[in-house]
Amino acid sequence: MEERSKYEQAAVCLFGDYDPDYPRNVVIKHGLEKNGVMVHEINARLKFASCNARNYNYFIYLLKAYLRLSTAFFRAKKSFRFLIVPHNNHLIMPLARILGSIYRIGVVMDGFDPAYRTALMKGLSPLSARMRYYLEKCALWLADYVLVATEHTKEIFIEDLSLIHI
Repeated sequence: MEERSKYEQAAVCLFGDYDPDYPRNVVIKHGLEKNGVMVHEINARLKFASCNARNYNYFIYLLKAYLRLSTAFFRAKKSFRFLIVPHNNHLIMPLARILGSIYRIGVVMDGFDPAYRTALMKGLSPLSARMRYYLEKCALWLADYVLVATEHTKEIFIEDLSLIHI
């Protein structure tokens, strides 16, 4: 009972541009809540992933997402112990890292599926796959912790991206 009270005071924040109904996000949120952790959500809700990339400017997306997320973060006025950045939010990680450093909050990246390996399996161009490789490596490097689903996924990140802090 004493152990549970320690977690009841803990608060984490799901932070990024993500689908709150995606099963992985639901499981993470409910699992934390079931264990007495208060979960706050700060979601840009721009749904960039569903946009046609040829007709959408990455810079405009980042500007909108960073403004929405920053504004919501400052309005929340909560003391979070961790920012959890859901999977495929690699472009959001620099903002999470900056906020985490300023406010001394841990940053957790959900490395659910390796974007680089997925790009190779989908047959994307070598340039696109390489861009995803560096984007993913940078995002995971910025995290204090990386959440993975399986030991195999952990080994992929260590092997492909030479990350040792997973």
